[in-house]
Amino acid sequence: MLPAHSVVVELQDRIEQLSSTIGTVKQLLHDLEEQRIQARRRLNSLRDPMARLPLELQLQIFLDVRYDCGEPSMSPGNVPMIFLGICERWRGIALSTPRLWTTISMTGLPRTVGYTTLAETWIERAQTLPLSLSLEGRLRPLDDNVQELLTRYRRQVRTLTLTVKIEDSGASSVRDEYFFDIEGPFSSLEKLTVLSKQKIYSDGVVDELLDVLRTAPGLSHCVMVNMLSTWDVVKIDPVLEPFTLPSLETLELGDIDAFTYRGIQNNSASILLYFTLPALKTLRLAALDTSYDDFISFLTRSSPPLESVELSLRCIWPQHWLNRVLRVMPTLQCLTLTARSDDPSANVDYKALLRMLNARRTSHSTPLECFELHFTSFDARSHPLAHPPSVEIESALQELQNGGMKIHVGPRTKSFRFV
Repeated sequence: MLPAHSVVVELQDRIEQLSSTIGTVKQLLHDLEEQRIQARRRLNSLRDPMARLPLELQLQIFLDVRYDCGEPSMSPGNVPMIFLGICERWRGIALSTPRLWTTISMTGLPRTVGYTTLAETWIERAQTLPLSLSLEGRLRPLDDNVQELLTRYRRQVRTLTLTVKIEDSGASSVRDEYFFDIEGPFSSLEKLTVLSKQKIYSDGVVDELLDVLRTAPGLSHCVMVNMLSTWDVVKIDPVLEPFTLPSLETLELGDIDAFTYRGIQNNSASILLYFTLPALKTLRLAALDTSYDDFISFLTRSSPPLESVELSLRCIWPQHWLNRVLRVMPTLQCLTLTARSDDPSANVDYKALLRMLNARRTSHSTPLECFELHFTSFDARSHPLAHPPSVEIESALQELQNGGMKIHVGPRTKSFRFV
């Protein structure tokens, strides 16, 4: 027998009432949970020492952590990306601090489109601030997405580091390839570093280096390590006119320490044939493999206000050449020379050297404040060459040092006894 119609209606109404009540209770429970979360956040905020600091100090702490952690990474576990996942407050601080995102390192190129998209998001967080950009990997052909990204933001780039990696496929397969394809102009570029993890065999690398330099009129600091051999440089058109980098103050070709202890690098000073550097103050050459006359010609043409010069020479230098070099560097304050030779009969003319130092002290030129003369051998396993001065010369050098000139003569890690 079927239930009466009124009973059915009554049960349906009851079910609807219960469902409505359950919905109300669920919403109330949800609201209470949200209130609890907010209360906990508020309590944590009150207990958090960071929250009690002025916003300016919180921002500075973020920036200090960023700089202490070295090169930033797009990995979620590294600074500054890790700030985004700590809490809502930290995420807000990180995203509202453009200076956290002004340095970006893109490694292992070429990479996926998603990687480039993440890099673009990163750069956008820096807003309009100057960028420090590092590209590492196979840089030619440069991935289209990376090239487009670099083209879009190149006027914002202040520091550019190019690290060339070559696949281990033998010299013959890479001899005729170019190793980066970076298009300017870089109107804001101030520091350029170009280095290779291994020797480069390429006819085009010098052309591409010069092309990058020509597009950076405001460049003030340039470092090239293991990029140039003398053979690469001299194959450039010899009638090519030197071009001027009006703002370049520091030029480093190679790692002098590596050259001294671990053998010759590809860091030819012959590229100086194609420069005029009227603002140059600091010059470091790991291999002065150009002719003495060409080097003096570069100095004469540029007439730079050089203050510090560090040269690593392949042999004991002619004393008359050193005198000529010093005459065209009247503003020089610090001179460091590393002499390399395996000839046990090679010797330094200390008397001529002493005359040069005394003349510089009494001339109208800027007095030398620091003079270092290092000896080493081509063979890193052999003992460095040592040509100690006589007692008479030692006494004269000691007198110069007592007068305020810092002097180091001997192996790089140890001076002779007069110092």
